[in-house]
Amino acid sequence: MMRIIAVVLFGSSVAMAAQEPARLTEFKALLTEYKHCVGNATVALRGKVPDKNLLIEQAFAACATEEAALAAVTVFLTGNPQFANMVLQTQKLRLKRELRSWMP
Repeated sequence: MMRIIAVVLFGSSVAMAAQEPARLTEFKALLTEYKHCVGNATVALRGKVPDKNLLIEQAFAACATEEAALAAVTVFLTGNPQFANMVLQTQKLRLKRELRSWMP
């Protein structure tokens, strides 16, 4: 059920964003940059932090600037800060699950 909600939320935000193609391109670029930042921070912290969840949360914290930029564009695209926050949190959860799956 949660996965369906996440897909609907993200899909809806992309549909709204279609009205602003340049901003949608910027959103995609920022999302990619954010994912790379978190991935690199995760790799840098491996072996230093024994708990997977704590490690990933610290990696998120290391990428606060990228997250803030992504959040700002998402608010602009959706026009609704609460909805934009749900979209961003869904992306973070998806990324966290992906990162956890790569760890032993």
